Amino acid sequence: MLSATLMSRDATTTLYKICEVAVQVAGARNAMILHFNDNLGYMTMRAGYGADWTPELLGEKVNVADQENAGITAYVAATGETFISPDVSEESRYKVLIPGSKSELAVPIHDKHGRVRGVMNAESN
Repeated sequence: MLSATLMSRDATTTLYKICEVAVQVAGARNAMILHFNDNLGYMTMRAGYGADWTPELLGEKVNVADQENAGITAYVAATGETFISPDVSEESRYKVLIPGSKSELAVPIHDKHGRVRGVMNAESN
């Protein structure tokens, strides 16, 4: 099913399926994909899946920055580095998006030129 979805031309369905598989593979509670618009300096929530995911999160804007309290996904987009936290309550970069998250994995999505174009985020309790 995933391979057929990835071959389709329906980007929205593909993004949601990737989030669903990320939840299953990582044993996460929620997974999200944010698109980075480097011209405007912010990311937009494009898709998500999980126990606490709600459609109201779509379109949520996240300013990209690497300073403290900007958020883990913002830091990943700004630096292009993967970020893993077993306990987000101990992270100065953490910004609550979905209450109840305990651990987080955020991975940059690069284009063929190595530029960051988004972030895949998985959270667990």
